[in-house]
Amino acid sequence: MSARAGSLAALALACVLGAAPRTASATEPGYHTWFAGHIVSIDAKRGTLVIARGPTETSGPAVELCTLHHGPLKRLRAGMQVEAQADTRRHPWRILRLRIFEFKRTPRADTLAASAGASHG
Repeated sequence: MSARAGSLAALALACVLGAAPRTASATEPGYHTWFAGHIVSIDAKRGTLVIARGPTETSGPAVELCTLHHGPLKRLRAGMQVEAQADTRRHPWRILRLRIFEFKRTPRADTLAASAGASHG
C-alpha cells in the first residue's frame, strides 16, 4: 500500500469514527441526578415513594415516583425534607443515595393538590 493510499484510509477511518454517535455514559448529567424535595407518600409494600422535587439540571420541578430498597423505607415518613441522588434513565427513578434534612408533620397543601393530579408513568 502506498503512503498516499494509507493516508486516505486513515482519513476515511477518522471520518467514520468521528461521525458515529457516542454512547451515553451513566455518569453523564441527567442519569445520576441530585435533587431536593419532600416526601409526599410511601408504599413500603412496593418499595416506592413519591417525592415532590425542585428543579434539576435537566428539568423543572415535578412530582416523581421513585424506588428504594425496603430497609431505608422503614425510617421515612411523609413530609420529610430530603436530598436524593437518583438514576433517572427509567421511570420510576431508582434512588441511589438519600439524605434526610427535616421532618414536617403536615404536607404542604400545594403538594397534595399536585400529587393528586400527577401521573407517574
